[in-house]
Amino acid sequence: MNIKKTIRKWINLFHSHFADDVYNIGIIPHSDDILTCASMPAIKWLSHTFNDRWFADPFIVAEDIDTYTIFVETYYYDVRKGALGVIVADKKDFKLQSYKDILVLPTHLSFPCYYYEDGELYVYPENSNSGNNTLYRYDWQKQEMIKIAIQCNYPWTDAAIMSEDRKWITTTYRQDCNGSICHVFFYDDFNKKYIHKHDIAFLDNTARGAGLPFMTVDGRLIRPAQNCNNGYGLGLVFQEVTIEDDKLILKEINRLYPNDKKYNIGLHTYNRFGNVAIVDGYHNPSKFGVWCWNQIKRFI
Repeated sequence: MNIKKTIRKWINLFHSHFADDVYNIGIIPHSDDILTCASMPAIKWLSHTFNDRWFADPFIVAEDIDTYTIFVETYYYDVRKGALGVIVADKKDFKLQSYKDILVLPTHLSFPCYYYEDGELYVYPENSNSGNNTLYRYDWQKQEMIKIAIQCNYPWTDAAIMSEDRKWITTTYRQDCNGSICHVFFYDDFNKKYIHKHDIAFLDNTARGAGLPFMTVDGRLIRPAQNCNNGYGLGLVFQEVTIEDDKLILKEINRLYPNDKKYNIGLHTYNRFGNVAIVDGYHNPSKFGVWCWNQIKRFI
């Protein structure tokens, strides 16, 4: 291995272990109470033995009697870059049973948003470093993504479909992904791509998506979003989705913040799956680790 690459690898490992935020995914019961409660329910965090990566942006895509199948962002310490992976986790203890990479690119990947059509599973992950958004089909047998098409030539971040017909999508752009402007796209049947429809301006930084929308018992459609005021993904915001006069409208309903002892800084994914929701959280590095990293940076 090239000496420079080896040095860079060890520098990345040190930074990720001691001087960077650490994420994990967890699971909670889901009910409409999430829209009125003042604090998050207790989270059961994924138990795993990996020490070279963390997991975030979870989406449950399937289940059987004993396990959940979960798509995640997998952040590798040695390259400081995300890939997409599939986890099988035990329902009872939420312990990782298996893991496999399903998509690795030269650019960072995260937020594996998905939908089913005619029995096939399609994924449109966050890959804004590439400058566009690509649709993939998941091959269950090979456990890998098959590229279908570029569906939009915009650097979408954490985009999610907002309607059953998949015509409407909300997203932010890479250059201001944690800001107050939510960009709304509509599918153009003639060009077979999503085109920009209009923007929604919030009063603060709550535009970035946090997962797929879910339906309440009384039929309201709810969009999970991130609270990015004073930092990335510090909490969850729930917004009601309506479509009026050919415009998509988002109205805030509730905000929640982390109250976990370990993952106590941020909370930025909420994906309902039946009577549960899968989330993620993160904590900051130690002050000593950050101090050591600042000393190392002086020589690199």
